[in-house]
Amino acid sequence: MKKIFVWIIGTLVIVIGLNFACIKPSQLNKFPVPLTAQVEKTFDDNSVLYEWNGINRLYHIQVQLAGWRKVDQFGSDIVYKKGKNRVHLLTSRGSFHIYSDN
Repeated sequence: MKKIFVWIIGTLVIVIGLNFACIKPSQLNKFPVPLTAQVEKTFDDNSVLYEWNGINRLYHIQVQLAGWRKVDQFGSDIVYKKGKNRVHLLTSRGSFHIYSDN
């Protein structure tokens, strides 16, 4: 029983660690974005469009574990807040857009 528990905990630590290794801070308020996401277009200092193949539930968990709190959602536009910074995450097929209303 103890062996199984240690194996489960070890697996969880590895999976969680690998997931954190798969995000990077963006140029917009250091909001976490997937490591493989490519900047498609920068509109100004407060708006960046990334090319990436889908946002999943695990990514939202990683954002929250990075200290960003979900404060609102309007369809596919999710608003996160950390301190005084607010960032909108707008998802669509093959890309996502982050922008700040600060």
